[in-house]
Amino acid sequence: MLGLGEPSEETPVRLTPEALADYFGGETTAENLTAALDLGYLATDGDEIVHISRRLLDVSSALVKEGVPLSAVLAAGREVRGHAEALASLFVELLCSHTAEGDLERLRPLAKSVVDAELSMAMDRRLRGG
Repeated sequence: MLGLGEPSEETPVRLTPEALADYFGGETTAENLTAALDLGYLATDGDEIVHISRRLLDVSSALVKEGVPLSAVLAAGREVRGHAEALASLFVELLCSHTAEGDLERLRPLAKSVVDAELSMAMDRRLRGG
């Protein structure tokens, strides 16, 4: 697969161009395809398109079906990526500094739970106007 590393927890999805269009309807513009390629969400493998993550594909498609433009979903994805990289750095440094070597993979779910809980509480604050 060109341009994609192997994700440890995500399931790549192989698609024809037509199948990808079915996920996003009229939103599969050249600009959106370029943005998805730049983010590493999509790559090509022969005649197939490979999306790096079943979960991201499904959520992106659901957001588009709810009326969110794919360009906005991709822009948000780029911003989330930056925050996720910062969070990953924080937790890797924290865990490597305070746990035994080799524990990082085992403790990874704990870091993910913290991020999930904090995001949930932040969404609650925003929805309450706080």
